[in-house]
Amino acid sequence: MSSTPPIVILTEVDRPAIQAHLLRLSSDDRRLRFFCTISDDGVRHYASTILDFKTTTVFGAFRGKDLIGMACLAKATSTSAEAAFSIDANERGTGLARELMRAVIRRGRELKLQKLCMSCLRYNTKMQALAVSFGLDLKLDFYEAYAELGFPAGYKLQTASVPAMTEGV
Repeated sequence: MSSTPPIVILTEVDRPAIQAHLLRLSSDDRRLRFFCTISDDGVRHYASTILDFKTTTVFGAFRGKDLIGMACLAKATSTSAEAAFSIDANERGTGLARELMRAVIRRGRELKLQKLCMSCLRYNTKMQALAVSFGLDLKLDFYEAYAELGFPAGYKLQTASVPAMTEGV
């Protein structure tokens, strides 16, 4: 696989690419992303209407015209947001999730958030490892893992800096 493509901010015009990406996910991968079984129609509904670009910053990476991975940073309150990720199966292990996480954390700082949250199913050990590698505090319960990162005054991202985000492709 070639190098990780640039991370961009997705907009309304990218809804078809988002839908196509989510439809490519296997049923197991959809369960990891949405915490439930979700049909093709459910994915289409999410991509066309539920995903709200007014409250959610969506980052993505394209290989050619295909969206191969995305991360959503959805504001929960004025000072907190939750992150969710999905990566095409053949793009895993390429560093794309790490680059998307960097973009999410950077955006959290730009929004002056006090807290970034992530949840994943307990058996999603790769997502847990990613969260811990970025300093998120991880807590496990019977079914899920919950990770949280506080942004104290002066917080600096401890991994390589992220280039400025650009809109579109």
